Amino acid sequence: MEANQNFSKEPWLAVVLSLCWAGIGQIYTGRILRGIILILIELTLTCLSFWSWLIPRCDVIISIGLILALAAINIWNL
Repeated sequence: MEANQNFSKEPWLAVVLSLCWAGIGQIYTGRILRGIILILIELTLTCLSFWSWLIPRCDVIISIGLILALAAINIWNL
């Protein structure tokens, strides 16, 4: 379904918006629910990764895992 859609919007702008924040490019192209879900996932992972660095007893593996999950979401979004 997505491959056959004709966008009246500029695809390059969607990519630039997605580079700024995951999900914004999806919303720009009209996939609002997918964009909101990506934004919520990215916000959750960002908050958890910052929070895990502030907790003295938190395992470094958990913190690194959260950062890698955040990177994976950003790569998948492109």
